[in-house]
Amino acid sequence: FTPHFGTARGVWALLTGIPDVSPTETASRNPAMVDQHTVLDDFTGHERFYFLGGSASWANLRGLLSHNIRGLRLHEQDSFRSPRVDVWGISDKNLFLEADAVLREVREPFFAIIQTAANHRPYTIADEDLGEFQRLDLPPAEVKRAGFESLAELNACRYMDFAFGKFLAAARQTRSSFSSAITASGVMPGSGSRARGPSSTSPGITSRCSFTPPGGSPRPGSAAWPQWWTCSRRSPALRG
Repeated sequence: FTPHFGTARGVWALLTGIPDVSPTETASRNPAMVDQHTVLDDFTGHERFYFLGGSASWANLRGLLSHNIRGLRLHEQDSFRSPRVDVWGISDKNLFLEADAVLREVREPFFAIIQTAANHRPYTIADEDLGEFQRLDLPPAEVKRAGFESLAELNACRYMDFAFGKFLAAARQTRSSFSSAITASGVMPGSGSRARGPSSTSPGITSRCSFTPPGGSPRPGSAAWPQWWTCSRRSPALRG
């Protein structure tokens, strides 16, 4: 953990394995970071994909991705058929399903990163999903105890989880014979958790969860169980 916040910093750390410690601007905006080596480049037999529901023009994200991951297939807002729901592009659910439609046609080993945006202001939940997805209505004190600044933020995070579930279900159906590891990783804590975590350098809602289909959630006693259980225990409002 580094005491910096921002999506661009999180993406940098996820891609490079190195924390972004730039004191002012993000590392992604540094011209010297173009054409560097990343671990993904060592996997010469794998195809590389990055899916983003909106534009990759912010924080020089497009430059960071396209110049540092050779052969990357970048899918952003103009690549999708689904309608935009807000400034961040299409809904998380449609982003996952459109990414799955692309990946199901891939016959070679691949790495794919799907960057969601529902758990980001303005916390948009697509109108088309308001029937199947049910918003929770909880007292403000309970929302804050769970690490969220508002009910809107909590429901947006639940909607992101709902969309991820749709992706897992689709992946089980289309790639059940493949050996696939699917990992969910947060690039930064929720905005409401920054000042209410267990300590000033350990926000309460920061977590990393791993899922390996088709088995679903890790079983008790498995290697992935402690991380999954910790996430569910520390973010009780996400469940249900």
